[in-house]
Amino acid sequence: MTWWQTVIYVVLFACISAVLYAWGLKRSLSQQDDLKRILIQKASARVIKYLKKNGAISMSEMERQVANISARRPWSKQRATVQNPKVFAQQVKEHLLSQQWIAFDPKSGHYHLNK
Repeated sequence: MTWWQTVIYVVLFACISAVLYAWGLKRSLSQQDDLKRILIQKASARVIKYLKKNGAISMSEMERQVANISARRPWSKQRATVQNPKVFAQQVKEHLLSQQWIAFDPKSGHYHLNK
């Protein structure tokens, strides 16, 4: 092995190490946003499942449905859980309304699935 091959291997190892470090740093910085996104997706799926079974849901029932949800990323010890169901139910409601999964019925004051 010549000296220039050794230099190439060292530079290549340094580049790969820098890329892996930057990737890990990016993942750790975006971890809270990812956990919140996973939590909202799990809560939305639970509300939609409830709506398919029952047809309509009130805000208080939505709070009960999202009360004990937790989320974590694979291979991570970090876990996100719902601390305040009232506030989180509002966020889930806004997400489902923006995605047009649910609609509000002003007569009954309940939410139902869009058809």
